[in-house]
Amino acid sequence: MQHIIYAEWLPIVLGCENAAKYDLLPKKTGYFNGYDDRCDATMSQEMATAAFRFGHTLIRNSYPRMDGRYWDQADPLQLKDSFNNASFYYNEKAGHMESVLYGLLGANR
Repeated sequence: MQHIIYAEWLPIVLGCENAAKYDLLPKKTGYFNGYDDRCDATMSQEMATAAFRFGHTLIRNSYPRMDGRYWDQADPLQLKDSFNNASFYYNEKAGHMESVLYGLLGANR
């Protein structure tokens, strides 16, 4: 998850030049695969208030349901209706979970 954020998401949000300027792009080598219990992993107040608020503005109110050709397959999934309700994943007429995943992939095409 962390690699996806640094390798794909941040360069889109900040721009490749800014991500490189502030050394936010992943290194080719030098990864640490261990665990350091002395490392402080707490989150700063600035991160909690600013960055998380920005991230939440990227959430949409609805998500399309698409087929494998990225054509609309059913009515969009309303985010407000999906909280604590996984039944839309099992709706055969709407394309099951696959239609939601294709919708997430094809939403900006």
